[in-house]
Amino acid sequence: MRLFLIFFVVLSGLLAGCDSAKSPPPATEPKVNGATLTIPTNSPQRAALMIETVGPEQPVFVPLTGRLVWDDDVTVRIF
Repeated sequence: MRLFLIFFVVLSGLLAGCDSAKSPPPATEPKVNGATLTIPTNSPQRAALMIETVGPEQPVFVPLTGRLVWDDDVTVRIF
């Protein structure tokens, strides 16, 4: 009985290690070649990228109103 139990444990261990050989998934790491960055299509980084066209910079104009005042008691006059 003991021999049968040992045989069963060894056989189940061998069968557990037998798995259909699956090919590893393709590499998803970005590759840098000089000034070029290549990101594979199945990479999670590619899903996070947003690509937009860039136009010329528009000038920013902010209209502000104000009033310039001074205090005659504190102002120094130079002649």
